[in-house]
Amino acid sequence: MEKHYGGASRNFVNLMFSVLLVIGLLEWVDAGSMLQYVLFLFTFVLIIAYWRDRKHIRHYPPKSTAGLLVDVLAVFALFLVVRSALLPLGFYFAALAILRAIDALGISRAISEYVLKNADASHLKLQRSLYFLEASIYVLFEGLTFQYGFPYVVGLTALILVWLFGRVSEGVV
Repeated sequence: MEKHYGGASRNFVNLMFSVLLVIGLLEWVDAGSMLQYVLFLFTFVLIIAYWRDRKHIRHYPPKSTAGLLVDVLAVFALFLVVRSALLPLGFYFAALAILRAIDALGISRAISEYVLKNADASHLKLQRSLYFLEASIYVLFEGLTFQYGFPYVVGLTALILVWLFGRVSEGVV
């Protein structure tokens, strides 16, 4: 009989998401500028959407400790996103790039651990490619922010557009 970490992983990740939301609410007090408030609101929407949309965890729970480790890394990446909301915008882009790269690793884990139908495999491979594309765009914006000092309005607009592109592409895929 195969060993699955699905129930343990799901319960652990649910607990960690709850802790993340509480930590985010406690960090909210330290926000000093309008940009940080907007980033915190965006982060809460991101965490709740991320919690709701983790389909590869529900359908393909981890079979190995490495898969469980990827789930734990995703939660810590979300913690990094919460903490980076208090830092300059470039750090926020970097945290989102790390989160998307870990998501792509999670999908790669599901592809390697399960024997998938062609439709499911192609769907997950396309979603993995879109996550890597989204992470690359965040890295590009991070570099532009640090190198040229993106105005905050342009940076927030780019952030929201890339995030919406990722959600629309997940819905279409």
